[in-house]
Amino acid sequence: MKTLIIDRQELFRKALKDVVLSLPDMEAVLEAGNAEQAVSAAVNPEGVSLVLTCPHLFGLENRACAEIIQKLFPASEIILINEEGHGDDPFHSGTGRDIIVVTRESSRKKILNTLTEVIKAASSHKAENSGVSQYSTDVPCRSFGLTKRQKRIVEMMTQGLSNKEIAAKLDISEGTVKAHSNAVFRKLDVTSRTQAVLAYMGLNRPLEKPPVMAAAAM
Repeated sequence: MKTLIIDRQELFRKALKDVVLSLPDMEAVLEAGNAEQAVSAAVNPEGVSLVLTCPHLFGLENRACAEIIQKLFPASEIILINEEGHGDDPFHSGTGRDIIVVTRESSRKKILNTLTEVIKAASSHKAENSGVSQYSTDVPCRSFGLTKRQKRIVEMMTQGLSNKEIAAKLDISEGTVKAHSNAVFRKLDVTSRTQAVLAYMGLNRPLEKPPVMAAAAM
């Protein structure tokens, strides 16, 4: 079994990774420090069965975040990690799955117990989802009027490539990549790479700038 942890705080990710790896049958734990890296993981899912993520990383509330994660990882169980005071009540998703919510201040014991319960659910759903494909960017919901070059650049954004890496692969200058990126932002009516990627993949929701979060000790 593989788990993906999505959180901007590296220390928190490492602490949570240690907890997850202490569980039996856990093959590997992948990490994503931002929404772009999460989307890149969805393009190459590597058999991810469990996703732990912070809703505010996407600038969304619990249900909206769960909806996006389920589209990116339809065969995965989800645990949302909230800031204290933002609620930790479980809820049903649009697909009928139970979405578990814990706070960043939760004890190691509570997180272990939660993970154990969710992993049991993941095992029961594994057979049901054996034929489910992960979300793909091959056919976006609409073209947005992007040129062929602009489409290629935003597709490379979904892979988590930087402007410098995109420029090298396309054999153009980094300044040209930035110019194309700005044109993409205007056509998609967004202001960041993350928003552009989500909009292009058909997960287009207005995203607010996420609040700065303090690392929590586990």
